Parts: sequence; C-alpha cells; structure tokens
Amino acid sequence: MLLSFWQWLYDTSPGQATFLGSLIAFLALLGGALFNAELNRRRDDRLRREDQRAVATALRAELKGLHRTLVDNAETMAQEDYLKPGEQVNVPDLAQSIRVMPGVVSRLGLLDETIISAVVNAYGMVEEYPAKLLLLGGHPKVTSDNIRRYVELPSNRLTQLILLNDATAEVIEEALKQLGTTRRWREMSWPERWRWLRTTD
Repeated sequence: MLLSFWQWLYDTSPGQATFLGSLIAFLALLGGALFNAELNRRRDDRLRREDQRAVATALRAELKGLHRTLVDNAETMAQEDYLKPGEQVNVPDLAQSIRVMPGVVSRLGLLDETIISAVVNAYGMVEEYPAKLLLLGGHPKVTSDNIRRYVELPSNRLTQLILLNDATAEVIEEALKQLGTTRRWREMSWPERWRWLRTTD
C-alpha cells in the first residue's frame, strides 16, 4: 500500500504536488497547534490545581487552629469545679485570630461552590462568636498591653458557653472536611476520598 502511494505521488502533476504539499503542511501546522493547545491546557490545569491546594491548605491551617482552640476550651470548661460561683471566665475573641482569610478572599473562586459555602459559614460563625458572647451577658475587655480582646462572662453562663463552642467547632469541622477534598488523593483520608468522589458525580 505504501509503495502504491509513493507511485501515485510520483505520477502526480506539478500542480497536484504543490496542492498536496500545501495540504500536508497545513495539516502539520494544525496538528502542532492542537498539540500545543493541549499542552497549555494541561499546564494551566496543573497550575490551577496547585493554586487551589495552596489556598485550601492555608485555610485549613487557620481553621484547624480555631477548631482546636474551641474544643480545648470547651473540654477545660467542662471539668468539674472549673469555676466557683461568682467567678468570671475570660474568653478570647476568636475573630481577632483571623489572618489568612482576608488575604485569599479574591482566590476563593478556585474552590468548588460546596467548599466555598462551608468555608464562608465557618468564618461567619467565628466572626459572630464575640457578639454571641455579649448576648450571653459578657463584657468586652482588652488585655493590659492593649493588644488582645476578650470577653468576660459570669460563671452561670458556662454551660451556654460550652454549647456555643461545640456548635462553632462543628461548623468549622464541616469546612475542614470539605477543604480536605482538594488535597492529593494519597494525602486524603478515606472519608475525604468518599466525599471527593460524591462531589465529582
């Protein structure tokens, strides 16, 4: 078959040969352009995934710290005889600990809608945390160095405070689970892999 093609090519007229050469050159250019476009698309996808993971990793780190603070404080306050009647409990203003989120707001679009919703809900709970402490009867205070804010609550509000910590931690935990689906497959836990598979349907 190849010999027949070469024989046919040899027998073509100069005009046909010119047209055939132009056609082959055009197809070669088209193939090269499509190949380069595919390479560029793959590169852009890879860079987008890396940027997405960077944003998610930064948010996970901050939310993990906030979650740990809430859980640790709730466990400490749940201990018997943590406070005596009439004593006050000083609760740090969690909203003052937010550092990462303001810097990545413009890049949240890299994340899926479900992840964005969970993250926004978590940070919303954290920002509302000091206001809810005031609704419990707390009084806003500032440390002696005038740097850190906290809220002073009476001991009879301890149970409500623990419930508030648990509720806030639960919302943050959901955001952490959603952010976990942006990690590489080998870095995910099995629940995160299952969650990722469900979001890609």
